[in-house]
Amino acid sequence: MSGAISISDIMSKFDCIRIKHPRLEEAHMWFDTMRGTKRASPQSPKKFISIFAPAQSGKSMSVLTYIHTKVVDEVIKAGLFDKDLGREAIAKEQKLVLHLTLTAKATTKSFVEDVLVALGDPYPQGDEKGHEKARL
Repeated sequence: MSGAISISDIMSKFDCIRIKHPRLEEAHMWFDTMRGTKRASPQSPKKFISIFAPAQSGKSMSVLTYIHTKVVDEVIKAGLFDKDLGREAIAKEQKLVLHLTLTAKATTKSFVEDVLVALGDPYPQGDEKGHEKARL
């Protein structure tokens, strides 16, 4: 057995490291708050959180970390996914918490399409003939 570790192995392990930070914990607190509000009043209009910050500041990572550390456990416990599927696959397939990266110069229409893509809609721009009414 070789004791050598490749650079790609090291980089892969490095990508798995998550450092707790007050801003990360605050973002997770707000995610919990929004989800709790939805559970407490399911008939109320749905809420979302927008995160605006400079590029490479951890916006996506805060959402992805939340999904990996909280949501994956919830969906396994609820029986929505078998834990043998693997945390990464479950995180990618679950739809309880969506992570969206909006289209550049987003519009209301492109926002709706981005949400539909995240939900797995095969026709996010309308039906197979391009009819927008299919979204309604």
